[in-house]
Parts: sequence; structure tokens; C-alpha cells
Amino acid sequence: MIVSLAIGLIGLFSLLLHLHSFQIARHLSEPFGEDYQVESRSQEPLLSEDLPKYTTFRVPGEVKGFTPHIWQTTGPRPLTKEQGSDIASWRAKHPFFSFTMMTDEQGDSFVSEYYANRTDIVELFLRLPIPIMKADLLRYLVLVEKGGIYADIDVLCEEPISTWLPPAYANAIDSINLIVGLEFDMEFRGEGTEVASQFTNWIIASKPGNRHLMHVVDRVVADIYAVAKKKNVEIEDLELWMFDDVVNVSGPKKMTIAILESLSESLHQVVDDRMVSNTKEPRLVGDVLVLPNNAFAANQAGYPTDRGPVLVTHHYAGSWKPESDAAKAEKKVKEKMEG
Repeated sequence: MIVSLAIGLIGLFSLLLHLHSFQIARHLSEPFGEDYQVESRSQEPLLSEDLPKYTTFRVPGEVKGFTPHIWQTTGPRPLTKEQGSDIASWRAKHPFFSFTMMTDEQGDSFVSEYYANRTDIVELFLRLPIPIMKADLLRYLVLVEKGGIYADIDVLCEEPISTWLPPAYANAIDSINLIVGLEFDMEFRGEGTEVASQFTNWIIASKPGNRHLMHVVDRVVADIYAVAKKKNVEIEDLELWMFDDVVNVSGPKKMTIAILESLSESLHQVVDDRMVSNTKEPRLVGDVLVLPNNAFAANQAGYPTDRGPVLVTHHYAGSWKPESDAAKAEKKVKEKMEG
């Protein structure tokens, strides 16, 4: 009877979502055994005020161990029509997942609540005046704590997460804790050189408690504090020009290097371009599934025909780029004046 009731409820939700007769905001609670509890809320009564508050069922389309929740963040600027379509694509491809669109204020609250035992993180996050660095940090912190999928609001979902793992890895899902995709697939440049390849950070899928992403957080936080000390300024007085390119500070380059460092430590061997480059099919490196560059960065990669399907389309509408370019120009001027 319980199974029949669950199936009936799932069918009802699917029909109502298809007809768009009302909106359901479902907030994920903690995992419960093999299932998840999902709280259903609407601005108006669903069918009856007497309905149970929680319905427990296994979420259709989820990947085992990966929280069926999609996280996105938005700043003070109004969303464009294209961004609205991109956001809607995630809901359309994952109709039974729960979603969070997090504002700047909600991000502050999240970090304050869930990282209260890490005062170094909380103090930096709340005092840091550079939005793009906070946005980068927030996605890592959210995924470490809650798991799920993070997606920038300018990314269109082409295929649901249930299709991201090829059949060859169906029996290895318990061994996969993080899913990333290549943006730049670069050959090894020799011993002692910096990693040339780069993962995207506009799409990341993670199980909760991921140690690799936590290492990313630790590296980013330490480096920002180090710059403040070097420049002899308080965190709240930091400016973007004081840093190298943001991708190297908190963005995808920093994330890539830190993940490979963490993998090297866990695997007791050096993990570098030799283990992630020339990826034409999904490749499992330790517990990290690395997808070919066509998966998350097809436009950047030139839509190669031998590197698997396009899973998302990134529209590169990042509002941080003009500010970053201006900061680079300002840095050059200051360095010239000091030199």
C-alpha cells in the first residue's frame, strides 16, 4: 500500500508540474536511508491543508549518493531572458529534484550557519568585498556541506545528470564522489611545471562531504589571507587588482590545481596533466570522474566530434569579466608606477 501511495503521489506531482497549474518549492532535508524526504510547499494549499507535510520517495533521475538538489546563485542584477531560460532548463530536465536560487544575503547566512566551527572561513567570507571570489567560494562550500549539482545561471542543461555517467561506470557509482568536466584539455608540459589542463567550475556535481572540494576551499581561503597580509590591508579593504587573475585565485584554475593536489595525496602518487589530458571518454581518477571537454565546455573546445555528447551549454555571460579586466589594467598601472 505504501508503494502504491508513493507511486500515486509521484504521478500526481508529475501531472501538476506538466500543467504548470501551480508552483512547488521543495526543500531538501537530510538523507534518510535509501530515500530522501522532500518537503512540498506552495504559495496556495496543494490540495488540502490536511495533507502530510513530508512525502518520502526515491527521487526519479537521481544518481545514487549525489543529493538530488540543484544549487544556483544570483547577485543584485536582474536576470536576463536568456538566463531565465537557462535556469528553467535545469528544472525541466530534473522535475523531481529540489532547487535553491541563493542570494548574496542567503549565501552569508548559509556560510555562517554551516561553517560556524571554521571562524577563518566565516570571517573571510563575510568581510570579503570581492563578489566573484565569494561566488566561487560559495559553490564549493555549499557542495561540501550539502552535495548535489551546482550550475551557473548562464548554463543551459542539455542532458539530465542521470545520463552523465556512461554504462561502464554504472557499477562504480559508490566509488565516484565528484564529477567535473574539462574546459582546457592540455598535454603535460614537463616536470616542475604548473598543471595546464583546467576543469570548469560553472558545473560541478558532488556528494556531500567531498574532501577534494574542501581542499579547494582551504587553498582559496589561505591564499586570500596571504594576499591581505602581503598588502598589509584588512580583508574588507582587499581589491581585485591586488590579486592575480581571479581564475587562479578562487576560480577554475585554482579548483583544478587543488583537486589534483588532493588526489595526489589520497592516491599517494603525483596526479597531473598526464592523468587527465587527452580525455575522449569519461575517466575515473581516484574518486573523481573527469568528463571530456565536450561535456561542459563544448563551445570552448570547438565542439569536437570524438569527445562524447554535449551535456550543458555555457553562454559565458559572467558579469565578473569586465571588473576582472579593469582590475588587470589597474594592476599594470600600479606596477608601472611602483617600478
